[in-house]
Amino acid sequence: MSLEEIIKTYTPDVKIVSTVTNLSNRFKNSGLTNENITVAVFAVMTEVSKLKQIKHSERRQLAIAIINKLVEDICPGDDTPLELTLKQIVPTLVEQLEEMKIPLKCKCFA
Repeated sequence: MSLEEIIKTYTPDVKIVSTVTNLSNRFKNSGLTNENITVAVFAVMTEVSKLKQIKHSERRQLAIAIINKLVEDICPGDDTPLELTLKQIVPTLVEQLEEMKIPLKCKCFA
């Protein structure tokens, strides 16, 4: 499933598709690692938090699905140890950032 298809299962908002695609391109250049996954998660959560027409639980699911797709697309090879590790930590990372209640409009991780 493409990134656009994943997003469209939750929302018809096309702006987020463009924003997440730009984010994906940014990380394709630098790569995703366990050191910078937090930056990617925070950026995706910032964009997903703007989607007020969907429920909070769906925004969380969407953020996790987007990040996992980015991990699949950016990490070279199929089911590499790095890919598997990043996919395992993403749900917990999303929950922890939500619990911290950091204002997602903050640019402190950008």
